[in-house]
Amino acid sequence: MSLSSFINASLVERFGMRMLSHSATVGSAIASVAMLVLAEADLLSFWVYMPLQGSIMLMVGLVFANFNALAMEPQGHVAGVAASFTGAATVVIGAAIGYVVAGHYDGTVTPLALGFALAGCTDPQIEGRLFACSDDGDCLGTDTCVKAAGAATGAAAGGFESAKLNLTYQRFVERCLQDRGYDVIGWE
Repeated sequence: MSLSSFINASLVERFGMRMLSHSATVGSAIASVAMLVLAEADLLSFWVYMPLQGSIMLMVGLVFANFNALAMEPQGHVAGVAASFTGAATVVIGAAIGYVVAGHYDGTVTPLALGFALAGCTDPQIEGRLFACSDDGDCLGTDTCVKAAGAATGAAAGGFESAKLNLTYQRFVERCLQDRGYDVIGWE
């Protein structure tokens, strides 16, 4: 995240806040969908996961910095109150999304990747409405990006079936069933 601050400082004057934040949003969506596809295909090793996660965090740092600045632009006369509201809203929305993602944790990285992918796919829709660059609300073809990322997410979620059941998930289900008095005799 701190690396993204240095990168943002050097690029924002050259490309502008809008271009940089929209590009980072699209980059984050692409990296998130790639992580989801690799996780569903059971090809996401530690050495693949870390660069993908690092690139997503880098993009998130670029998005947060620039979107906060864009949100504050028209609020000069009430900047303190606006900054407080923006910070509080960010925490509440982030906690709600984190709660939903954590509730779907199954011992794999798939819920995290799916959460990032969904956030990356919906973010351009929201930013296109709030920070529209053209009359139709489309910046850098973000509507097209969202549709493509949504299709890739659906394909990843439905098209890839792991040949073997996740051992962590299997043990979790067995333990839950045993706690409720059921005996697990096998898996199909």
